[in-house]
Amino acid sequence: MPTIIEFTVPADEFPLGQIFQDFPDVEIELERMIPTNHALIPYFWVWGPKITNIAAHFKDNPAVQSVDFVDEVEGGGLFRTKWNTDVEGILKGIAEIDIVLLSATGSETKWQFELRTVDSTGITQFQRYCKDNNIDITITRLYALSEMRTGEQYHITTDQEEALIAAFEAGYFNEPREVTLKDIAQEMEITRQSLAARLRRGYRNLIANTLLHETE
Repeated sequence: MPTIIEFTVPADEFPLGQIFQDFPDVEIELERMIPTNHALIPYFWVWGPKITNIAAHFKDNPAVQSVDFVDEVEGGGLFRTKWNTDVEGILKGIAEIDIVLLSATGSETKWQFELRTVDSTGITQFQRYCKDNNIDITITRLYALSEMRTGEQYHITTDQEEALIAAFEAGYFNEPREVTLKDIAQEMEITRQSLAARLRRGYRNLIANTLLHETE
């Protein structure tokens, strides 16, 4: 039976985590990926101010061969990375075991991952891989796909759900709008850029798993 595992790791446990030393206010999001031929996730988003120069901060990272800035959007930018496949780590474990990455977001304190496997065997293999390579993961939830709560079927993270609900209840979606993103962000004690990113990702996941899913 398909199984989902949610876990966290310290910010510095993941190669991209070093960026938080110089940019503590940004958030990083890995592109969702279904593994093919043991490929590693090549794209990630950085949400926050002044992100175009971030690529240069990875030049001395042994796990990263290169990081290139691809494009800038409101509140953040898209980057492409080439990983060093000789370095053992979470992404290599995901690729080798053929696990589906549902979401991965990083902040100054930790990374949050959500993975799906075909059955519980994949979870066991991934846990063994992490233990063998001294990767300190903290499992926050482990459940069968059939146990997924209503909101989770759309692959909306807790942060995205909180942002969407806060914006809705504050009147952000009313016409005319009754509040600004800055107002909502201050209430949630996050940056405007982080709020905009969470809303954008929430929209994307809702559309991908409702409107587009229904047309398949």
